[in-house]
Amino acid sequence: MAHPKEPNRAVGEEDEEDEERLCRYCFEGAVDECDAQNGTTPGIESNALVSPCACMGGQRYVHLQCLRRWQRSILVSQPTHPSFYHNDPRLTQCAVCLTPFSVRPPTRQQLMEGFTGAELAALIAPRGVIAAHMAFSAELQRSLHEMPALLRIMCGYQHWIGGAYLITSVEPDSGTLEFLVEEQETLDALRERLVSNSNTDARANGPRDGFPSIVIRGRVFRLAAEGALQNVAVGDENRTGADDRGNHAGLISAFNALSVPARIVLHAQDTTFGEDHVVAVNLTRRIPQGSDEERGNDHEAVKASLQAFCEQYPHLRDNIELEHYDGGPCEESDIQWCITLGGEHEDQEHGWTVHRELTAALQRAARNASLGSGSLPPNSTFFVGDVVQVRDDGSTGVLGVLRSYDAVTEQWEVVILDGHGGGASKKFRESVLRLDTSLNGENNENDGNRNCHKVRVMVFWGDARWSRTQLLGEIARGHWGLAPGCLEVLVVPPRSRRAIFDDQLVFAPTSEMTDEYMRGAERDMEAYSRQQHQQQVQITGFDSVNPTEAETEEEST
Repeated sequence: MAHPKEPNRAVGEEDEEDEERLCRYCFEGAVDECDAQNGTTPGIESNALVSPCACMGGQRYVHLQCLRRWQRSILVSQPTHPSFYHNDPRLTQCAVCLTPFSVRPPTRQQLMEGFTGAELAALIAPRGVIAAHMAFSAELQRSLHEMPALLRIMCGYQHWIGGAYLITSVEPDSGTLEFLVEEQETLDALRERLVSNSNTDARANGPRDGFPSIVIRGRVFRLAAEGALQNVAVGDENRTGADDRGNHAGLISAFNALSVPARIVLHAQDTTFGEDHVVAVNLTRRIPQGSDEERGNDHEAVKASLQAFCEQYPHLRDNIELEHYDGGPCEESDIQWCITLGGEHEDQEHGWTVHRELTAALQRAARNASLGSGSLPPNSTFFVGDVVQVRDDGSTGVLGVLRSYDAVTEQWEVVILDGHGGGASKKFRESVLRLDTSLNGENNENDGNRNCHKVRVMVFWGDARWSRTQLLGEIARGHWGLAPGCLEVLVVPPRSRRAIFDDQLVFAPTSEMTDEYMRGAERDMEAYSRQQHQQQVQITGFDSVNPTEAETEEEST
């Protein structure tokens, strides 16, 4: 990025070098003078005095750490959804002299990770779980009760209350927008918005090269010589959205001459991990059988898939069961994802497989139920995904889920259900396993007459979608926690799935990003913990949190 040179100093400005340098934000001087206030170590780069813009005099110097704190405060005031935030110019340019900061600002993703921590951000990966904080759910429930009936249906809060979302995919952003313009009015409006970078720069820190650009959700997109403009004679770099200063006029002229219909292609100026697409499905909102005529087995696409499946596997007609879920607010009238228990290769480690198409999920279910096919032993009484009791010691035993069958050792691999999602995997012979009809029957809580011995296919209508930066922002607000996914959450009843992660969820630390009602919930929890501790001391006479010296010495002895 090019920045204006610092103005030549006037004759009387030599005295500024002799004056004490002070940060315009904290009014402290050199690094060692403000260490106590900022809690930093002398000499670190983040707390150095710098001159980031063209300001002179008392406005000239800032601590880099103070500048970062200022930028964070701007970020805190903005919404987390990309449709509602914009690149505030105060993040990238001085509000006094209006010149861009010479120090490149951190990206929005980097600032968000500063609130959540890199370890928490690393949990945003396929097969992870995003679960709503109980205080967040309570706040949404309160707001829902205060809304008019029509607004309750439209707001979508019901998707988030008590939600436990399994991440199905995290895909990098291509940085490309492609769309078909069919109305002349729309094309004319697009021409007006595709301004030169000399105007874009003031709004989104775009380069000053006159290239036709537009700001969408805080990102700068450039017009590409593709789609309806693919025959425009421009350099190869321009085709990927890079700078090509010699051919702007030709591209703009060709764009102005377009008529509808026209396919327009835009390329993002910068592509970062912060724009990764995170997609997840809600595991808690089961659609009761027969309650939704538009989403369920009666849907035309579902009936067609089932008919084709039954024609291919007529002997499995009665052994496959579809469970339908309201997966999220995005495209909820269509099937977005399916999940089957069991898996092959990398999926076998986790014990479930995610599918984009119902047809592929049904094929996987057929393998789970095909006895004697090589994947299951002949004459077996079990299917992959069955909940069983392990009775190898003659007792009632523990519960587990059949994840796979090892034909070499003739043993079933069983994931033990410990109630917290952290069960270990062990191998047992079929002779010590018993089908657990109670949990299998409870899982299908909307059909009391269910034949328990069926292979389930979980079908999700709609899903939830975030950019990585957007999700980090909502986590920083305190709304969501993250945890690794587990097989157990797919087996227990939907109403019990959120509770499995109570002891595993990791939430962002309290910061200036945390919503006030979340702070209140944390204060209430701390007060409750203190009250419980005081009652324990009164009953036992022993303070386990703050023991006396005598008690400590006695315990050591």
